[in-house]
Amino acid sequence: MLLSALSLLRQPTRVLELGCGAGVDTLEMLRQGHLVEAVDASVESVRITRERVAAAGLAEQLTLRHESFETLSVEPGAYGLIFARFSLPFCEPDSFGAFWRQLEGGLAPGGLASFQLFGANDAWATQADGPPLTFHTAAEVGARLSRLTVRSLKEEEGVKPMACGGDKYWHIFHVLAALE
Repeated sequence: MLLSALSLLRQPTRVLELGCGAGVDTLEMLRQGHLVEAVDASVESVRITRERVAAAGLAEQLTLRHESFETLSVEPGAYGLIFARFSLPFCEPDSFGAFWRQLEGGLAPGGLASFQLFGANDAWATQADGPPLTFHTAAEVGARLSRLTVRSLKEEEGVKPMACGGDKYWHIFHVLAALE
């Protein structure tokens, strides 16, 4: 999804990456000349990303923020791309509406948003022992996207492997949308 989004950008832009993890996507965006503001709630993820980017000699193009989505402040109209690989559902349900409005507001005219939302049928939707996650029905996804122009929307369901090992039943909406 990242490469699809980047291929639609006509020139380097300012990017907000939500949930940078180990910095793999961050590095790709930096290598393509984008200015990246990467956010992650994990101190370890921020440290690893900082080290990877410094080793690649691209630290001048990166701003790193250790912050949770629930407290995140997004600069209005500032980003040509907002990118989040499997991270948005980790915003707590009670905060997701306000968080979403900030993301929409952070897009520059013509800006793109590329992300995943977890569907209501996802196995994690019924787990009571994990962190509070946000899940969406297809109708709720449509409502969230009502102010954006959908370029691509793919709903996926089924048993697939997890990055940390093992399998689970996934219900995911893969989204690429624009603020026209």
